[in-house]
Amino acid sequence: MSKPKISVIITAHMRDMYIDKAFQSILRQEFNKKKIEVVLVHKFPYNNKIKNLMERANLLNNFVDYETKSDPLASKMKEGIELSQGDIICFLEDDDAFATEKSNIVTQKFNEIENLGYFHNDHFIMDEQGYILHKSFINRQKSVIIEGINSENFKDQFKKLYEAKSPQFNSSSICMKRDIIRVDWLEKFRGRRTVDVLLFLMAIESKTRLYFSDLKLTYYRVHKKQLSPHLPKDNKYQLILESIRTDEELLREFKDIESMLTQQTSRDILRLYYYLPTRIARFGLLDISTKVNNLKIISDYMYRLISYIGLREAIKVNFQSIGFHYKRSLFLLLYKIMHI
Repeated sequence: MSKPKISVIITAHMRDMYIDKAFQSILRQEFNKKKIEVVLVHKFPYNNKIKNLMERANLLNNFVDYETKSDPLASKMKEGIELSQGDIICFLEDDDAFATEKSNIVTQKFNEIENLGYFHNDHFIMDEQGYILHKSFINRQKSVIIEGINSENFKDQFKKLYEAKSPQFNSSSICMKRDIIRVDWLEKFRGRRTVDVLLFLMAIESKTRLYFSDLKLTYYRVHKKQLSPHLPKDNKYQLILESIRTDEELLREFKDIESMLTQQTSRDILRLYYYLPTRIARFGLLDISTKVNNLKIISDYMYRLISYIGLREAIKVNFQSIGFHYKRSLFLLLYKIMHI
């Protein structure tokens, strides 16, 4: 059997609710399915759903069913990559799906763009039943190509990253060349929320080209518990507390990622694009828990952003983070006053 062009790593957790929908989106690809390999890494035992997938898998180049003992998403990805054969690795979480044209466009771009290592596309948002709710969390206005980032071109390339919007959002929107994926990083990483950031920074460290497509090639499923506008108002207090815990978890995971990075450019991107906005959103101007005044951190951050993306955009980014912090803090204060 010939080697597949694309290996799709489907990662599933304890649930099997959506796995057939994810698999069906691969079978509906307009691309030659004999050039597609699917590796399913899951935590639930063999059942009728997997049996049904295997019965339809003859349409593909290859199908691997692997029951893992690993919990972290990064570990599941590592195992899937090691079991796969394709030169292009695409990730698909079990509750998401691919648009029918995705494989065609991905292979076309990897063939057309010399030294392309990382492909990221926009997405449609869908609910639990598969109905489209909104266009996208990103709404990328145009496709962007970024050269290998280094200290000499950092200013120009960082501005392009900012224009690309959320260059890592959702691992189901990421495809990479096999040879730039750091499986050793995946093996070590235990974070729940930032595996997509880790994959993106692998690509930054590889110095290959990065392509950010404005095409919506992934269906990103949002569960009811994530949709705060659709929840009863009585739940808003718990949602805000959960969002604070999420920020703290993100900050810890960013620190874990930073410990793996070997280049200053990737550390700078992690700090400027992810860590500092999250820290400001969490603690505002003053970190009461550590009694650290964030004013200097914010002013230094603002200065660097101005030099990279301009005054107007830098103010916008900072005000979003600071405003989010105080809006959240004000809600909690009013809630406590009303419930004394």
